[in-house]
Amino acid sequence: MDNFDLKKYLVEGKLTEGIWNIGNPDDINKFIDTLEVIKDDYYAVVGSDTVMDGLDTAIQGAKDLLALKIGNVQAEGKLLKEVRGPLKMELNIKKGEGIDIDMIMDDYGFEENVDGVSVEDLFDEKGFALRDMVIVYDQRDDMYLMDAEDMSKYH
Repeated sequence: MDNFDLKKYLVEGKLTEGIWNIGNPDDINKFIDTLEVIKDDYYAVVGSDTVMDGLDTAIQGAKDLLALKIGNVQAEGKLLKEVRGPLKMELNIKKGEGIDIDMIMDDYGFEENVDGVSVEDLFDEKGFALRDMVIVYDQRDDMYLMDAEDMSKYH
């Protein structure tokens, strides 16, 4: 078991023990938000450690699934290796920032980021970014949409 690669295991889709499906990141975020509202609304009705701890556990479990979903897609990294540094930033998109997704898709021509994640999965239903991202030009003047944290790999 010394050579076990969890990312490879997850990318190959072998999510069998305890996880049978991981949905759309937007839907997972909606689930988390709904549970937070339930906690607030019913605190005085079912105010016990057992109930609130259970809701907290469900929220954390959903956050873990969200991280697996995003990590699973990012682990593929099919285009990231093509980027040639140094990079010039065109647009900086902060997590939680509202953006016109059509602008990303139509004006910049992106259907997915360098990790193969579709543009629709990078933003929630209202157009708010789910992570810090940048649009950059590389040394060949090719344009890429990538996670902001990946920029440092090319400077």
